[in-house]
Amino acid sequence: MTIHEIHRINWLREGKNVAALRSNAIRGDFKIIEVDDEIAVKSADLRTIHQIPMLIAS
Repeated sequence: MTIHEIHRINWLREGKNVAALRSNAIRGDFKIIEVDDEIAVKSADLRTIHQIPMLIAS
C-alpha cells in the first residue's frame, strides 16, 4: 500500500491534520521501499493469485 493511499484514506476519515500525523509516523516507523511499475504489477498478480487481502489502517 502506498503512503498516498493511506494518507488519502486518513484524510477522508479523520481530516488533514490527522492524516499528516499518521503519514509522518509511518515514514518514521517503517522502511519505505521505492517500487517501479514492474514490481507493482507482479505484486498485484501475486496478491490476486493467492487472495492476499490489502491491509488498511483504521
